[in-house]
Amino acid sequence: RAQPAWASPPTHGLAAAPLAPLTSAEAPSPASYSYVAPKPLQPPPPFATGGWAVLRETDELYDVGLLGRAAAKYMGVPVADATRRIRQTRGVLARRLDREAALEMAKAVTEAGVPAFAVFEEKTGGLPPAQMAGSCGCNSGGLEFELGGGKKAHVAWGEVAVIAAARVDEKDQAIALMDPDPSGPQAPAVVARDRITQTTLIDLITLRPPMRFRVARQEAVLGSSGDVSSAGFRQFAASCLKHRGASPVNKGLSVIASRGSWGYLAFNNPAAYEEYLWWLLQVILRRSAPVPAASAGAASYLE
Repeated sequence: RAQPAWASPPTHGLAAAPLAPLTSAEAPSPASYSYVAPKPLQPPPPFATGGWAVLRETDELYDVGLLGRAAAKYMGVPVADATRRIRQTRGVLARRLDREAALEMAKAVTEAGVPAFAVFEEKTGGLPPAQMAGSCGCNSGGLEFELGGGKKAHVAWGEVAVIAAARVDEKDQAIALMDPDPSGPQAPAVVARDRITQTTLIDLITLRPPMRFRVARQEAVLGSSGDVSSAGFRQFAASCLKHRGASPVNKGLSVIASRGSWGYLAFNNPAAYEEYLWWLLQVILRRSAPVPAASAGAASYLE
């Protein structure tokens, strides 16, 4: 039986982080801190599909400007918007096109040196809804997730379509408490501060039946980024890498296990990560088809 390697901490607890420098007029004490709660940890909304999409075959570094101009031409959006989407999602070049435009764009981009293919979004099934797990573990026989209501799910390694890990940073405004001067009688001050909620995610997807299990850990910080993966989280990632066999995983598990740099696997909004995960799944399915695409090369985004 898989032993739990990680259990989630309370998602509404308080996390402490130093404030950004204050002016001398507003700083009551050099040791002032703000206390701010992270956003509630929730599963992602349903993945919406519609029309045709053009996806990259690989994630080698190409001229993103070239890709953005091609996507803007077929999507009818500003080049800056198309380029931003490609930077954020890594492999989704364009979405919600008609069939002819998608096939034409995929051909044009491929001929320009960037292997790409077109898919009918609704036929892909999108992404399965994410089931949030409170604890998880794995061994050579598979993975186990503890879900709400005391339910447990076991997934054999042969059932795994992909395991992906990433970090998502969300910035918003939050109410924070500022410690008063300890030598004075003042009560804690209530202030509005920029909050960055950092969430480390590990998603496992199966196809028969379509299911997704998610473990996540998050922390709210003020104005900076850091490592929010706990020791148990790193242990789970390392155990997955040890026992996975031929099951596809992205490089995020190695980042967690070794406390490395997230690089292109750090996303600035949840929707961009969801599109990245959907793209990754489509490429894996395409590569596992009975007759692989002639243009398929090394999948550098996988371990």
